[in-house]
Amino acid sequence: DPETRRNAVRAMVQLAQTVGVVGVQPDGALPAAAYVALVTATIDALNDYQTDNRGDVGSWVREEAITGCLSLLRVSLPDAAQ
Repeated sequence: DPETRRNAVRAMVQLAQTVGVVGVQPDGALPAAAYVALVTATIDALNDYQTDNRGDVGSWVREEAITGCLSLLRVSLPDAAQ
């Protein structure tokens, strides 16, 4: 369901923000391959166009993915201006 997919995107981003990426943050715990998988899944979520009786419920997932993409980019570039 769309709520689960939205929450999954949110959780993936929070995971990357919490543990950091190996080689990017000094104490990063997330391997680069796992980070790439999170980014790929978040980008894939931008293509959620599910509709039901509530309307365009895929937009909930897409909105979270848009926000998540920016957050994931910031995780990979910790010295960039916020």
